[in-house]
Amino acid sequence: MHALNFLDCNCGVGPWAGGSGARYGDSVATLLGKMDSLGIAEACPYALSEYEGNAGSGNAELAEALRGQPRLHPVLVVGPNACGEFLSARDLPARMSACGARMARLPLGPFTAMKELEVRLIEDLLDEMNLRRIPLLIDCIASIDQAPLDPLIEILSTWQNIHVILSFPKVEAGERRLFYLWERFNNFHVELAGYQGLGMIEDVSRRFGGSRIIYGSRYPHFTPMQSMLQVIYSAVEPSVKQEIAGGTLRRVLGEVVS
Repeated sequence: MHALNFLDCNCGVGPWAGGSGARYGDSVATLLGKMDSLGIAEACPYALSEYEGNAGSGNAELAEALRGQPRLHPVLVVGPNACGEFLSARDLPARMSACGARMARLPLGPFTAMKELEVRLIEDLLDEMNLRRIPLLIDCIASIDQAPLDPLIEILSTWQNIHVILSFPKVEAGERRLFYLWERFNNFHVELAGYQGLGMIEDVSRRFGGSRIIYGSRYPHFTPMQSMLQVIYSAVEPSVKQEIAGGTLRRVLGEVVS
């Protein structure tokens, strides 16, 4: 394993649809093989099929697939429960406990249950997650604009025990909204794969500390190597690299109340 002890907060397993109707499959064995080839110690996978109208069953399949894999920590995909297909706030704790999950994931995009962040639809989930200090990865599938500033501020200020990790395909360093949120909320983090720019890690770490950026790969859509190299070759102290690579996320996961 790499000396930085990487923990990938953002990777997927299972079947998923590609372009022109193609079907792909990324098994647990494939993920572990990729991790071994790059020296990644641990990962937090979600079920790729949950993004394709497979609400509920993808989470169950993930739990079974990861059974007996101590390096892989399942992440449950959540969404608005008004139609009954996603986990309800009442059922969430038991389901997470049963499969060993300590993080939830909310997808935003044109083919998901929410096109953009609408807090009213998930208030009950947020209440339960706040009570149990469950971190939430918000995945902006197409654009960071799917998570407007006001809903993010509402979540971060109202449910302060939830560590929010924002993920998006790509944005250049200097995105003003991110700096605005970092200045005001210690429970706001950005996943590294989509946040790229020369000197970005150095600038953010200098201003806000190393805990504000969390290593993630977006595998299998991106290669894990990209974000790893950003951390490895950044001009920051080794202790800051350790925080980004996995230290912060391990601390946050360790605070979850069963």
